[in-house]
Amino acid sequence: MSIESMKKGLNINNKKIIGEAIATIVGLIIAFIDPPEGLTVQSMKALGILVWTIINWVIELIPNYVAALLMCLLWATFKVVPFTVAFGAFSGTVWWLLIGAMGIGIAASKSGLLKRASLMGMRLFPPTFKGQVLAFLGTGTIVAPLIPSITVKCTITAPIAIDIGKRLGFEKRSKGMNGLFAAMFVGFSTTSVIFVSGSILGYLLLGLLPDYVQEQFNWIYWFICMIPWGIIILAASYLFIIYLYKPNKEVRIPSEYINSQIKALGPMSRDEKITLAVVAGCLIFWIGESFIGVPAAIVAMIGMLVLISLNVFSKAEFHNNMAWSILFFTGSILNLGPVLQTVGINAWLGQLISPLITRFVGNTYLLVTAIALLVYIVRTIITSMSGTITLFTIILLPIAFESGINPWVVGIATYASVMVWHLQYQNSNFLAAFAAVGGEENISFKEIAKLSFVYMVISIIGLLISIPYWRFLGLIP
Repeated sequence: MSIESMKKGLNINNKKIIGEAIATIVGLIIAFIDPPEGLTVQSMKALGILVWTIINWVIELIPNYVAALLMCLLWATFKVVPFTVAFGAFSGTVWWLLIGAMGIGIAASKSGLLKRASLMGMRLFPPTFKGQVLAFLGTGTIVAPLIPSITVKCTITAPIAIDIGKRLGFEKRSKGMNGLFAAMFVGFSTTSVIFVSGSILGYLLLGLLPDYVQEQFNWIYWFICMIPWGIIILAASYLFIIYLYKPNKEVRIPSEYINSQIKALGPMSRDEKITLAVVAGCLIFWIGESFIGVPAAIVAMIGMLVLISLNVFSKAEFHNNMAWSILFFTGSILNLGPVLQTVGINAWLGQLISPLITRFVGNTYLLVTAIALLVYIVRTIITSMSGTITLFTIILLPIAFESGINPWVVGIATYASVMVWHLQYQNSNFLAAFAAVGGEENISFKEIAKLSFVYMVISIIGLLISIPYWRFLGLIP
């Protein structure tokens, strides 16, 4: 290691240590100052611990999931709330649903089912640039609800996009190559918002909402509510990808290429067949949850246990391949809602920001637009998508109650808005896909970032177009 790189590393560490000192001092000051009207001594302790945690999420001196777990531990240690409240989400249905769904996703990846499904989707579309852009958008949307890990979906399909680009004769970092990667990322990442099972963020949002909302938004109802937004995202993304990245001349993939890739996989293996049967069964039960009566968490856990019992993935893979850091981070985050509600911070925050948002409460179009724009601004600082969803949802819940809007509406406006990637550090899913294809060697981040700005606009348009539809469904008065 060179002296220059060592100095750079020390400078980064020094900045993080200074940030940690600031986080601790600010947290202690908040925890021990006299509470303002509407809060208590316990409220201030909870708020001080929360602020310390948020600053740690920004500086990342310690891993985000460690900071989140420490947050829960400090709440219990200093008797802000009972231990059963501070860690209550770990016994909740959403956390166990996430474990089961993540296990199923691992099996789909390991068995080769995801790659086979992606290639078969490609085969259904014309072997041209436009056709393959449509293929990635369409296949990604179909696969989205089957696997809750966007990272897994993107890291598996991103190399396929680059390989297809090479077969089309595109140079590295060319318009065509960037366009296929962009289509892959939109199809296998942003469309996940359409389905509650498309990402762990969907389950996180659901867990933050009141119980009656969780019961209302089963798999099928969530999808029904997201149809207008999904149509806008898919149609507009296709048009803009063609406009921004269309190659100078029309080219075609050799007709035998995708077939040869599928043939190279061989016949469906035993593990693929078992995984396909489990995924199909789970999806049927998730879609029909409201009339079948079996909770989604039970279905997911049974599916995962069947796959483990039949050795589709082993005990060692269960230990090593499950994203335990993400699971513990999500579980800790889910505790925020009950804790802040218990100590009265939810209501206090609602009163605090009401003057800023009250002017928009009477106009849902302005309210949704304001939420999206605020999320875009905050995402330049807070890199955690789950952290942003949590903070905004908790803060906006009292306003939703006050205005008579279903809390899911403000939650989904936040969820849709956190998916941006115009700054490299913003989106861990993008970083994983970008790394999977060799980064700047094959793809120009500067060019791909343009589509993020497009997404920011069309997502807001999709949300605004959804408002009359949501009003028809009774979600907005």
